[in-house]
Formats: sequence, C-alpha cells, structure tokens
Amino acid sequence: MFPSEGRSRTNLDHMKWDRRILVVEDEPLLASLISESLAQAGFTTFTSADALTAREEVVASDPDAVLIDINLGSGPSGLQLAQWIHRTHPHVALIFLSQHVDPSTVGQENWEVPAGSAFLSKDRISDTRTLINAIEATLHQSESIPRHDLETISVLSKLTQVQLEILRLASLGLTNSAIATRRNTSSRTVEQRLQTVYESLGIHITPDINPRAKAIRMFIEAGGLAETGEQFA
Repeated sequence: MFPSEGRSRTNLDHMKWDRRILVVEDEPLLASLISESLAQAGFTTFTSADALTAREEVVASDPDAVLIDINLGSGPSGLQLAQWIHRTHPHVALIFLSQHVDPSTVGQENWEVPAGSAFLSKDRISDTRTLINAIEATLHQSESIPRHDLETISVLSKLTQVQLEILRLASLGLTNSAIATRRNTSSRTVEQRLQTVYESLGIHITPDINPRAKAIRMFIEAGGLAETGEQFA
C-alpha cells in the first residue's frame, strides 16, 4: 500500500510540457546526473527518492516514462511502485535501474514485471545514448492500446503511448474532465497534454481550425478507430 502523504515535485506552472520522465532513485547524486542528462536530451524531468513520493509525482506530472531503481531502501520497493503504476497508469513506460539486468538475480520474490518493461544496468548509465535509446524504445512500444500498429504509421509515430491514449479517449468523445478521471490526473494536465499532441502532429491553431477535431480525425484516418463498445461509468 502507498499512503498519500507528502511529495516532492516540480512547479508545474513553469514547465515546458513535452515528453516527461520521472526518475525514482534514492542516491541523490545519481538521480541528479540522470536528470541532467535527460534534460539535455530534451526531456522534462522529475525526481523522487522513494516509492511513496513517486506515487504522488506520477499523479501530479503524468509522466511518459518512469525510471525506477529496484532497491529503494526501506518502504515499498521499485517493483511494487512499478506494479502500482502499471495498474493505475498502464500507458506509462517503465524502465528498471539495477545492478543486475536479469531480474531473477535480484533476490526478490514474486517478481511480476509489467509487460513491456525494460531493464538497464546502472553501470551503463554513464552512456547517455544507451539511456536515451532504452527510454525511446519503451516509449513507443504498446501492449495495451487497442489499435492497428500505429507505430508504423508515420503521422502518429511522433506521439508517445500516453499521448496516443489521451487522443484515443478524446476520439471516444470524452471531455478533458472525463479523460482526467480515467487517467487519475487533472483536467489541466490533459489539456496541456493535448497541446503537445497538436504540436507533434503539426496542427497550427487558427480561428478557422479546431485542433481537437483535426487531431481526432488524423488519429481515426491513421487506423486508430475508437472502440464503439467501450462503456463508461
């Protein structure tokens, strides 16, 4: 269980809303080095030192990916955090940081690694290109979005899984508020997410263009047809 008390987060009012990465690492120096490398590569980064504050940060910042140290000291482990993220935010990419690349050697029981997760040995963190490649690979793979190989369709290839999922929900006719409820985040975050979708798709906002309608049309034309049988509470 993760209590919902206390969190460490960046002031969202001054962020550039692009691809966002949460780094969950209990070694401050390593967390800082990773965050700086990712920021230089164009990502917006957040850091948490433990699973408890990381849960709060996931809700607050709605990241595209989370880099998680498997061993986070006392409290919930990185694996427990990843399982919670996979249940509540299934389109967030998960990359485990460990001294081991084989989870069976870590010594934790009941390993149930979410599908599509990646493992990155800490001794390769100094290789920025390796880190970026691992993130990019997990950002653009899909296990849970029902669509027809959208990664191979160039018009949508620049979108991350989180952006694609928000666009899919919008194509079902959901309001920003309803999408926020489904994704356990805020309406403001959904709106800002959609703005990045418009930018990535090259949609220029003018008085004559409804960017939401155009983005949905592009999504559907590319093969991302909404599930007509999906029910909403």
